[in-house]
Amino acid sequence: LCHAGNRRGLGSPPPERASALLRGELSDQTLIWRKGCANLSLMTNEDMAEKAETQVYELGYHIISSIAEEKLPAEVTAIKDILEAEHAVFIAEEFPKLKHLTYTMTKVLAAKHLKFDTAYFGWMKFEIDPVAIPAIKKRLEGSQSILRFLLIKTVRESTLAVIKPPSFRGEPKAIPGLGAKVSAPVPSLMSEAEMDKTIEELVVE
Repeated sequence: LCHAGNRRGLGSPPPERASALLRGELSDQTLIWRKGCANLSLMTNEDMAEKAETQVYELGYHIISSIAEEKLPAEVTAIKDILEAEHAVFIAEEFPKLKHLTYTMTKVLAAKHLKFDTAYFGWMKFEIDPVAIPAIKKRLEGSQSILRFLLIKTVRESTLAVIKPPSFRGEPKAIPGLGAKVSAPVPSLMSEAEMDKTIEELVVE
Protein backbone atom coordinates (compact mmCIF):
# COMPACT_ATOMS: atom_id res chain seq x y z
CA LEU A 1 0.00 0.00 0.00
CA CYS A 2 1.07 3.57 -0.56
CA HIS A 3 0.78 6.25 2.12
CA ALA A 4 -0.47 9.70 1.25
CA GLY A 5 2.79 11.26 2.45
CA ASN A 6 4.71 9.26 -0.14
CA ARG A 7 2.80 10.62 -3.12
CA ARG A 8 4.94 12.91 -5.26
CA GLY A 9 2.85 12.93 -8.40
CA LEU A 10 2.18 9.74 -10.32
CA GLY A 11 4.46 8.99 -13.22
CA SER A 12 7.85 10.02 -11.81
CA PRO A 13 10.08 8.39 -9.16
CA PRO A 14 11.34 10.29 -6.11
CA PRO A 15 14.25 12.61 -7.01
CA GLU A 16 16.71 10.89 -4.65
CA ARG A 17 15.96 7.47 -6.21
CA ALA A 18 16.21 8.84 -9.73
CA SER A 19 19.58 10.44 -8.97
CA ALA A 20 20.91 7.22 -7.46
CA LEU A 21 19.76 5.32 -10.52
CA LEU A 22 21.49 7.74 -12.86
CA ARG A 23 24.72 7.52 -10.84
CA GLY A 24 24.67 3.73 -11.22
CA GLU A 25 24.30 3.07 -7.50
CA LEU A 26 21.26 0.85 -8.09
CA SER A 27 22.68 -1.10 -11.02
CA ASP A 28 22.61 -4.38 -9.10
CA GLN A 29 18.97 -3.98 -8.09
CA THR A 30 15.67 -4.10 -9.89
CA LEU A 31 13.27 -1.18 -9.49
CA ILE A 32 9.66 -2.26 -9.01
CA TRP A 33 7.11 0.46 -9.74
CA ARG A 34 3.92 0.07 -7.77
CA LYS A 35 0.90 1.07 -9.79
CA GLY A 36 -0.83 4.08 -8.32
CA CYS A 37 2.07 4.86 -6.00
CA ALA A 38 4.90 7.27 -6.68
CA ASN A 39 7.59 5.68 -4.50
CA LEU A 40 9.70 2.77 -5.70
CA SER A 41 10.38 -0.56 -4.05
CA LEU A 42 13.83 -2.09 -4.39
CA MET A 43 14.16 -5.82 -5.06
CA THR A 44 17.53 -7.53 -5.35
CA ASN A 45 18.34 -10.22 -7.90
CA GLU A 46 18.25 -12.82 -5.11
CA ASP A 47 14.71 -11.76 -4.20
CA MET A 48 13.65 -12.07 -7.82
CA ALA A 49 15.13 -15.58 -8.01
CA GLU A 50 13.24 -16.65 -4.91
CA LYS A 51 9.95 -15.40 -6.31
CA ALA A 52 10.43 -17.11 -9.68
CA GLU A 53 8.99 -20.62 -9.68
CA THR A 54 11.73 -22.56 -11.47
CA GLN A 55 12.44 -26.28 -11.68
CA VAL A 56 15.62 -28.26 -12.28
CA TYR A 57 15.49 -30.65 -15.25
CA GLU A 58 17.87 -33.15 -16.80
CA LEU A 59 17.89 -33.75 -20.54
CA GLY A 60 19.37 -37.00 -21.79
CA TYR A 61 19.72 -37.28 -25.55
CA HIS A 62 21.04 -39.53 -28.33
CA ILE A 63 22.51 -37.95 -31.46
CA ILE A 64 22.48 -40.14 -34.57
CA SER A 65 25.81 -41.88 -35.19
CA SER A 66 25.88 -40.92 -38.89
CA ILE A 67 27.03 -37.44 -37.84
CA ALA A 68 30.80 -37.05 -37.95
CA GLU A 69 32.46 -36.81 -34.56
CA GLU A 70 34.08 -33.46 -35.40
CA LYS A 71 30.59 -31.99 -35.91
CA LEU A 72 29.37 -32.97 -32.44
CA PRO A 73 30.25 -29.61 -30.81
CA ALA A 74 27.95 -27.84 -33.28
CA GLU A 75 25.12 -30.28 -32.50
CA VAL A 76 25.55 -29.73 -28.76
CA THR A 77 25.51 -25.97 -29.31
CA ALA A 78 22.26 -26.30 -31.26
CA ILE A 79 20.66 -28.10 -28.29
CA LYS A 80 21.94 -25.44 -25.91
CA ASP A 81 20.51 -22.72 -28.15
CA ILE A 82 17.07 -24.31 -27.80
CA LEU A 83 17.33 -24.19 -24.01
CA GLU A 84 18.87 -20.72 -23.86
CA ALA A 85 16.07 -19.36 -26.01
CA GLU A 86 13.77 -20.22 -23.10
CA HIS A 87 16.16 -18.64 -20.54
CA ALA A 88 17.52 -21.89 -19.13
CA VAL A 89 20.33 -21.69 -16.56
CA PHE A 90 22.83 -24.52 -17.03
CA ILE A 91 24.07 -26.45 -13.99
CA ALA A 92 26.06 -29.38 -15.39
CA GLU A 93 26.52 -31.39 -18.56
CA GLU A 94 28.38 -34.29 -20.15
CA PHE A 95 29.59 -34.17 -23.73
CA PRO A 96 28.08 -36.95 -25.88
CA LYS A 97 30.02 -40.18 -26.40
CA LEU A 98 29.37 -43.02 -28.82
CA LYS A 99 27.37 -45.82 -27.19
CA HIS A 100 25.83 -49.10 -28.31
CA LEU A 101 22.03 -49.05 -28.13
CA THR A 102 20.15 -51.77 -26.29
CA TYR A 103 18.01 -52.29 -29.37
CA THR A 104 17.94 -51.00 -32.94
CA MET A 105 16.13 -47.68 -33.35
CA THR A 106 14.65 -46.12 -36.48
CA LYS A 107 14.54 -42.46 -37.47
CA VAL A 108 12.85 -41.02 -40.54
CA LEU A 109 15.15 -38.68 -42.46
CA ALA A 110 14.32 -37.36 -45.93
CA ALA A 111 11.43 -39.85 -46.22
CA LYS A 112 13.81 -42.73 -45.49
CA HIS A 113 13.66 -45.04 -42.46
CA LEU A 114 17.22 -45.26 -41.16
CA LYS A 115 18.19 -47.81 -38.51
CA PHE A 116 20.79 -47.16 -35.81
CA ASP A 117 22.54 -49.57 -33.46
CA THR A 118 24.83 -46.87 -32.01
CA ALA A 119 24.37 -43.22 -31.06
CA TYR A 120 26.16 -40.40 -29.24
CA PHE A 121 24.74 -40.07 -25.72
CA GLY A 122 25.04 -36.90 -23.65
CA TRP A 123 23.10 -35.02 -20.99
CA MET A 124 22.49 -31.54 -19.60
CA LYS A 125 21.12 -30.36 -16.26
CA PHE A 126 19.51 -26.95 -16.14
CA GLU A 127 17.02 -24.79 -14.27
CA ILE A 128 14.06 -23.20 -16.04
CA ASP A 129 10.48 -22.03 -15.72
CA PRO A 130 8.27 -25.13 -16.23
CA VAL A 131 5.99 -23.24 -18.64
CA ALA A 132 8.84 -23.33 -21.19
CA ILE A 133 9.06 -27.13 -21.28
CA PRO A 134 6.40 -27.74 -23.99
CA ALA A 135 8.19 -25.39 -26.39
CA ILE A 136 11.53 -27.11 -25.68
CA LYS A 137 10.05 -30.56 -26.30
CA LYS A 138 8.52 -29.45 -29.60
CA ARG A 139 11.84 -28.14 -30.90
CA LEU A 140 13.77 -31.23 -29.75
CA GLU A 141 11.24 -33.50 -31.44
CA GLY A 142 11.74 -31.57 -34.67
CA SER A 143 15.52 -31.98 -34.62
CA GLN A 144 16.97 -33.98 -37.51
CA SER A 145 20.01 -35.07 -35.52
CA ILE A 146 18.42 -36.22 -32.24
CA LEU A 147 17.49 -39.90 -32.33
CA ARG A 148 15.63 -39.77 -29.02
CA PHE A 149 15.63 -37.76 -25.79
CA LEU A 150 14.34 -37.95 -22.24
CA LEU A 151 13.47 -34.88 -20.18
CA ILE A 152 12.89 -35.43 -16.45
CA LYS A 153 12.60 -33.38 -13.27
CA THR A 154 15.53 -33.68 -10.89
CA VAL A 155 17.39 -31.80 -8.15
CA ARG A 156 20.35 -29.45 -8.35
CA GLU A 157 22.57 -31.69 -6.21
CA SER A 158 24.10 -34.88 -7.54
CA THR A 159 22.01 -37.96 -6.72
CA LEU A 160 24.85 -40.48 -7.08
CA ALA A 161 25.23 -42.35 -3.79
CA VAL A 162 28.59 -43.67 -2.66
CA ILE A 163 28.26 -47.11 -1.10
CA LYS A 164 30.81 -47.71 1.63
CA PRO A 165 31.78 -51.18 2.82
CA PRO A 166 30.53 -52.01 6.32
CA SER A 167 33.03 -51.50 9.11
CA PHE A 168 33.34 -53.85 12.07
CA ARG A 169 34.44 -52.81 15.53
CA GLY A 170 36.13 -55.13 17.99
CA GLU A 171 36.85 -58.80 17.58
CA PRO A 172 34.41 -60.76 15.42
CA LYS A 173 32.20 -63.16 17.36
CA ALA A 174 32.53 -66.84 16.66
CA ILE A 175 29.48 -68.48 15.09
CA PRO A 176 28.76 -71.94 16.57
CA GLY A 177 29.59 -74.67 14.14
CA LEU A 178 31.12 -72.34 11.56
CA GLY A 179 34.74 -73.27 12.26
CA ALA A 180 34.13 -76.91 13.07
CA LYS A 181 36.11 -79.41 11.05
CA VAL A 182 34.04 -81.78 8.96
CA SER A 183 35.61 -85.11 8.18
CA ALA A 184 35.47 -86.04 4.54
CA PRO A 185 33.16 -88.98 3.77
CA VAL A 186 34.87 -92.21 2.80
CA PRO A 187 33.78 -93.19 -0.68
CA SER A 188 32.37 -96.67 -1.02
CA LEU A 189 34.09 -98.96 -3.42
CA MET A 190 31.72 -100.28 -6.12
CA SER A 191 32.47 -102.50 -9.04
CA GLU A 192 31.73 -101.28 -12.56
CA ALA A 193 28.85 -103.78 -12.85
CA GLU A 194 27.22 -102.56 -9.60
CA MET A 195 27.55 -98.96 -10.73
CA ASP A 196 25.87 -99.71 -14.08
CA LYS A 197 23.01 -101.48 -12.28
CA THR A 198 22.53 -98.52 -9.92
CA ILE A 199 22.34 -96.11 -12.84
CA GLU A 200 19.78 -98.33 -14.64
CA GLU A 201 17.58 -98.31 -11.52
CA LEU A 202 17.65 -94.46 -11.40
CA VAL A 203 16.65 -93.96 -15.04
CA VAL A 204 12.91 -93.49 -15.51
CA GLU A 205 11.64 -94.52 -18.92
